Amino acid sequence: MNNGNVNYGSVDLPDEFQKLWTCKAPSEISSDPLIVGDRIWILAHDGSFMDSILVCIYRKSGKIIWQKEIRGIATPGLCLSSGSIIVTLIDGTICSFDSDTGVEKWQKKLDNFKILHPGLLFDENIAIAISRPPDEPHILLLDSNTGSEKFSFSCPKLGFFGNTWQMPVQTGNLIILVYGTNVIAVNFESGREEWHHSTEGSLQAGPAIHSDSVFFGSGYELYQFEVKTGIQKNVFRFSEGPKRKICVPLSIAITENRVFGGVLPGNLYAFSLSDAKLLSSCVISGGYAVASNSIWLSTGYWSDAEPGSYSKKWNYELQEIDANSFKKKTRNITGVFENPVFSEGQMFLRYGNSISAFGRA
Repeated sequence: MNNGNVNYGSVDLPDEFQKLWTCKAPSEISSDPLIVGDRIWILAHDGSFMDSILVCIYRKSGKIIWQKEIRGIATPGLCLSSGSIIVTLIDGTICSFDSDTGVEKWQKKLDNFKILHPGLLFDENIAIAISRPPDEPHILLLDSNTGSEKFSFSCPKLGFFGNTWQMPVQTGNLIILVYGTNVIAVNFESGREEWHHSTEGSLQAGPAIHSDSVFFGSGYELYQFEVKTGIQKNVFRFSEGPKRKICVPLSIAITENRVFGGVLPGNLYAFSLSDAKLLSSCVISGGYAVASNSIWLSTGYWSDAEPGSYSKKWNYELQEIDANSFKKKTRNITGVFENPVFSEGQMFLRYGNSISAFGRA
């Protein structure tokens, strides 16, 4: 569920998409779908936007199997482990629910802590980035079956370390966390720091893992570091010279030979993975995802509200472009403005309180 990495690699997508079903959630959907087997789980806000609803959907038909009301505001993401769905709330509460029935298994409240991102699950562990006032960053490791604490690691408070954090990632025996102007790798077996690096600008994207490298981005560039050692391998710059353009990188995707960085204001950059050369760029107005040789862009455009009318309306569209040439392809899907999620030859899109599945009929 790390939104720093929106690369789906080689996905077997159909030549033509058809809408298979649409499911209406009880209220606005607040997370990307978590898809495993024939089940889909999503989070929604309740009508007051003070509580949350966990919803389980049957993948083949789009019918709701069960839904569970949760007291509190959930962070926008879910994770699954050993038949349990883990939900984290921003007030420091962690909840575990049975993935088949929605029955709560356990709940843990972290006193004087704030949870900034969903948990990361691996090997029956939950790694969570938490903040203790005043903005003290920690990595907390819990047992996913019981909620018991394994260790709490206090991150170095160097440079700026405030609430610009990203969701941690795990690779090998390391947990990698980006926070403020820092990136740190912690050995989850020993609970000790392996390496740490501070950057020039606040880090807003990543960490994203590809092969033996970790990627993350600041307002000036994207970085590639070796995972095991923390040695810098490449820097991908959005612009050069003394008056470098400051961007806000929001997401990173990596393919076999390219690195993509989606930034504010409204651009997508493509770099060569081998030599960090800037290859091309295009304007975007929303998010994006890379699947096989295509980039799916969330875009929009103005049109007449009615034929011959002076009033205008904003139209949402998901557009496919070639990942190498940046040329527009023929497949567009109208009426959506969220990043697509791909799974087993299908594409899932959410908008408002609806989620739709597209694929072969």
